[in-house]
Amino acid sequence: LISDSFNFSLKGLDHLLKNENNLDFDEDFFYEELLPFISRLVLVMEDEFKDKQIPVLNKNDQIQLSNREASILLANSFFCTFEHSGTLENILNEFHLGLMLSSFNDDEYFLSKSTKASCLLNYFYQLYNQGDNNDDRTIIYRRRVLSNDRYVDWKQSNKSFSTITIKYPHK
Repeated sequence: LISDSFNFSLKGLDHLLKNENNLDFDEDFFYEELLPFISRLVLVMEDEFKDKQIPVLNKNDQIQLSNREASILLANSFFCTFEHSGTLENILNEFHLGLMLSSFNDDEYFLSKSTKASCLLNYFYQLYNQGDNNDDRTIIYRRRVLSNDRYVDWKQSNKSFSTITIKYPHK
């Protein structure tokens, strides 16, 4: 959670753009095209959600969003634009650009955060390339929370993931 005394820099972003092999774009493209694209998503939040409540995914619950709604919410989370409203603010503001891309001394922590940031930035890059072609898609998010006695230490585990099926209609 963010407090007024929390200080961060965006040195992690600089490092990510200059050194990350998992990004599908270069630093110039990020600043000239992708960042303005993400910013435009932020600006349509009020119109898109004027008659809707912002959904919060609770433990062992699911929500359904259009691709456009999901991208707008992610863009606003990325820039930490949600209004300050007590506990909802705390839930929504745990994920934002500053926390994700700050420079950290802990290499494992930075690797984890930079991997998440790469994934998110590549998601926005895919949206940028697709234009308005995917606005009618629906995304269902499910949040499953394990109790402590069912927690799996993935670094030590030999268990495999179960098979998943992704249904995507081809046109």
